Amino acid sequence: MISISDPPSRPEGTHEGEEDLSPEEKRVLERKMKKILKKEEKKRLKAEGETLKKTEASGPTAPQQALDYLTCWAENRAEWKFQKIRQTWLLQHMFDSEKVKLIAIVALLHLL
Repeated sequence: MISISDPPSRPEGTHEGEEDLSPEEKRVLERKMKKILKKEEKKRLKAEGETLKKTEASGPTAPQQALDYLTCWAENRAEWKFQKIRQTWLLQHMFDSEKVKLIAIVALLHLL
C-alpha cells in the first residue's frame, strides 16, 4: 500500500509560493496583508457599532509652530533658520486672526 506523505513543511509565517519572492516583494506583500487585516478589523468594529479612536497628534500645532518660528526670528536671529513650510503657512493664514495672533502678525510684517 502506498501512503501519501505530508507536504514538506514551510517556515512559520510563509505561504505557498512565498519562498521564491525577493525581499522587496515580501515587504510589499506584508504591507498589503497588513492593510487588508486593518480594513477587516475596521469593518468588524463598525458592524459592532464601535469606532476606532483616533490618536491625538503629538507635538505642537501648525499655528504654534508658526508662532515659535516668528518668535525665534524676532528674538534670536542667530538661532533662526528659514523654514519654507512655516513661511508658506504664514503667508496662507496671515489674515486669519484665529490662527495668527496679533503679536505674530507684527513680527510677520517685519519678516516680510
